[in-house]
Amino acid sequence: MNSSRLPRKLVAEIGGKPMLQHVLERCLQSTAARATVLCRVSQAVAD
Repeated sequence: MNSSRLPRKLVAEIGGKPMLQHVLERCLQSTAARATVLCRVSQAVAD
């Protein structure tokens, strides 16, 4: 969340969705992973 080049980049919208949502959707599509786990460090990510 404290990126110097792009502050709040995890929740920045790309194509109408937060960047983190794009990443999670890609992880869930993976056939190599048995589980997808999100550990949050800020309330903004949880919201």
